[in-house]
Amino acid sequence: MRKLIQAKILGAALLLLFLTTGGRAQTPPPTVSIAKENVSVEQVLKEIERLTNYTFFYNNGDFDLKRIVSVAAVRKPVSEVVRQMLPD
Repeated sequence: MRKLIQAKILGAALLLLFLTTGGRAQTPPPTVSIAKENVSVEQVLKEIERLTNYTFFYNNGDFDLKRIVSVAAVRKPVSEVVRQMLPD
């Protein structure tokens, strides 16, 4: 009886471990394909939102949303595309 309880606890712990780490570790980062020339940062962010299930939240004072950028990416991670257009 005691071994059955231990087996159930171990099984539940392994399932919990898989659900909290294993599932996410195998999911590739979301990618986007986008080509925009001489548009504002704000327009690029809106286009990424339209193409993905992402929603961007930011403070207007953090960076210049009106800054003109050009972005070209084919199946690149969203984070890489955003980094490409934002200043260091």
